Amino acid sequence: MWRLLEQGKITTKEVMVQRFEELFDLFHIPIHPQSFSDDYMAFLSLGAYPMKDAITVLEQLSKHYHCVLVTNG
Repeated sequence: MWRLLEQGKITTKEVMVQRFEELFDLFHIPIHPQSFSDDYMAFLSLGAYPMKDAITVLEQLSKHYHCVLVTNG
């Protein structure tokens, strides 16, 4: 699935549902993938939990390296 995304054969929106569809099929879980994906994305945005001392570590690293923010969402 991820390779198909990289090749432009499926969209990010399709991946967001297909990942759960494949998981639920594999484990025979009777949950609607689209509904679950919608709920997952809604709840994901409700919280952020920074790691202890993350700011300090980034401040120190930035003195020696060019730092960028990368996210999978």
